[in-house]
Amino acid sequence: MTVPVAEPIAARHGGADAKPQALQGALSLGLGVFGVGLINTAVLNTFPFLAGGLIDGRGMSATEAGLLISAELLVSALVALALSRPSLNLAPRSLGLAGCCLFAVGGLMAANAGGHALIAARLLAGAGEGVALAAGGRALAMAPSPARLSARVAVALAVFGTMLALGAGLVVAAGGYSRGCFYLAAVGMLGAGLSLFIPRTHGRRTSADPSGEPKAYNWPAAIPIIGAAGLMFLSAGAIWNFSERIGLQAGLTPAAVAATIAFTSLAGVVGGAVAVAMARLGRDFLVVGAGAVVFGGSVATLALATGPLQYAAALSVLSFAFVFVGPFILSIAVRIDASGGLAGAAQGAQMLAGAVAPFIGGLLLSKGSFRALAVLAAVTSALSVASLIAAHRRSPRPTGRAGTAEPSR
Repeated sequence: MTVPVAEPIAARHGGADAKPQALQGALSLGLGVFGVGLINTAVLNTFPFLAGGLIDGRGMSATEAGLLISAELLVSALVALALSRPSLNLAPRSLGLAGCCLFAVGGLMAANAGGHALIAARLLAGAGEGVALAAGGRALAMAPSPARLSARVAVALAVFGTMLALGAGLVVAAGGYSRGCFYLAAVGMLGAGLSLFIPRTHGRRTSADPSGEPKAYNWPAAIPIIGAAGLMFLSAGAIWNFSERIGLQAGLTPAAVAATIAFTSLAGVVGGAVAVAMARLGRDFLVVGAGAVVFGGSVATLALATGPLQYAAALSVLSFAFVFVGPFILSIAVRIDASGGLAGAAQGAQMLAGAVAPFIGGLLLSKGSFRALAVLAAVTSALSVASLIAAHRRSPRPTGRAGTAEPSR
């Protein structure tokens, strides 16, 4: 039996009301994808401040704070990967609602918890993050153009992420780690409400062979794209969760660091807008390969920042590249697997890299070795480009008909 996922929205409507109905369906899907995407955006934009809250308010070392964050992201990654199989009959709407609610409950439990209870609460929140990632990948596969929808949602998330980062900095500065947890729980409930806009699934995409059995992954293409997604975000995650500390070392005050992180994230809006424009070109692999090089360069520059201007410039380019490359990775994943499972797996790989990254960053921070992070960025950038080349050689390519593809030669 094939996985019941919605057919492209634009193809579901006919007659005189086709365009208004298609537009309404696209807006609804966009709101739903935005809602489940809020969880990952909240995590990425607030963890630098939560890491600082754990260090300053809960008496943790940088390594211990990084290890707790790593554990949460590891659970998120494993859940997202476990839910990525094309054969799983999963409704994106139900997944999104469940994931957002789990994330919110975990945040509320962590607010006043300590010791093992704090660890358990953060792991529960991580499970919710993973379910939301899986929902986002499967919902994205419902769109006629996953790259364009993902880029448009990325623009909105970049704007909202700026406000989230600014708010997190102020909330944690005023009330410590506990208020930061309440803050994240509120974001989770907002995402839960918006996830209800994901259309109910009906119809089927072409994800089965003539016998009616679900297609297995095209592993020679799937493994490299999962690897590229993870490698690209490994060094970024290692440094991002401690970017607040780097800003302080660069000579900024805590308030100035919060403002810099918040406002440089606006560069992500530009990255998303450029991605929307370039999605029309149909050169996903070439675009994401160039983006990976820029991504790695910005991480290396941030690691070596010694002054406020260099710090702000590196954060701006990092924010641009982060938002820019995401839609094309997801578009490639949907091309390889029409069920959207691989798109969720690619995001899970990013979270898996993020799970290891904070611990690496905390360990290197404890030893004061920022140059090692710059080297890590160069190595992972080169490996991600090599993985993208391998994926391109084995991935299907569009033939000009929706939902059909043939292997690249």
